[in-house]
Amino acid sequence: IDQIAEAAIDGTRKTLLAELTAVPLLIIDDLGMRKLPHTAAEDLLELIMRRYERASTLLTSNRPVDDWGKLLGDTAAVTALLDRLLHHAHVLKCGPRSWRTKVATDLRPEPLAK
Repeated sequence: IDQIAEAAIDGTRKTLLAELTAVPLLIIDDLGMRKLPHTAAEDLLELIMRRYERASTLLTSNRPVDDWGKLLGDTAAVTALLDRLLHHAHVLKCGPRSWRTKVATDLRPEPLAK
C-alpha cells in the first residue's frame, strides 16, 4: 500500500498497479500494522477491483475486519473492498494467541530432571 502511494508521487502509479494486477498471487502481509497513507482505502480498493475474479489475493492482518473502516479512514471504500475481497474468500481466523509464541513454547526443551 505504501508502494502505491509512493508511486503516485513519482508518476509510476499506473505502471505499478498494472504489475500488481498481473501477478497470479498477490500477498499483502500485516495490513494495518503500520500507519497507512491517507490514500490507502482508495488504493487498496482499486487494486482489489482490478484483481477481482481474475487473480488470487492473500491478505493477512491482525486487525478485525470490523475495524478496517476506521483503520483505512473510508468506510464506503472499505465496504466495497470487503464486498469484493470476501465474495470468494476463505477466511482463516487464527485467534488472539500468536503462532510464533505457540511454536516457541512447543519447541522449548523440557528441563532436565535433577
